Amino acid sequence: MLSLVMNLKEIVSNIITKLEELDRVRDELIKTSRDVIKLSKEVINNVLKGNIEKAHEYLSRLKEIVHLIISKARNYPELYFSGFLTGVLTEYVEATVLYEIVTKSRYPTPQELSVSEVPYLLGLGDVVGELRRLVLDSLRSSDYSRAEKYFKFMEEIYENLSTIVLPDAVVPGLRPKIDNARRLLEYARSDLFLAQLRFRLSLSVEDK
Repeated sequence: MLSLVMNLKEIVSNIITKLEELDRVRDELIKTSRDVIKLSKEVINNVLKGNIEKAHEYLSRLKEIVHLIISKARNYPELYFSGFLTGVLTEYVEATVLYEIVTKSRYPTPQELSVSEVPYLLGLGDVVGELRRLVLDSLRSSDYSRAEKYFKFMEEIYENLSTIVLPDAVVPGLRPKIDNARRLLEYARSDLFLAQLRFRLSLSVEDK
């Protein structure tokens, strides 16, 4: 009986040691994740303002930190597949995809970003809101072709995300993002229609 008790004590002691290490790494990742969220916002804000060079600087720093987080978390499945890490990587995906759309008119793959499918899809859904901002900014400056360009990206993202029919347990939080993307797409469609209508009316007035 004594040997069994000692053996169990050793087992529990080993578990505690591993959990304490897990807790330490988790704290480190949470602190670092704040930098990811901050830098992601800086990338997005600078892209929206047209400060592409500045956005690129922030994005370079962002990628370094994200790769560090991923490399650490991969050794701890409890953290790698946790909700908080998914949220952090979603922010990163949103910023990176927006940057790639604006600068190169392309979508980076999950493999390029070193993220799994769930944060990629969630981040892609969030990009729609930023693209609508670009549509509105383009319309304010009467750049209708640019507005159309970003509207088509909005449309493409929504159409592809809406083909995903999976339970929330598999892709948690995706359905509300798809619903929101649909609303934003309709708003943007209306914005484009009204702007083009005003433009045509102004031309007809000038011709008279």
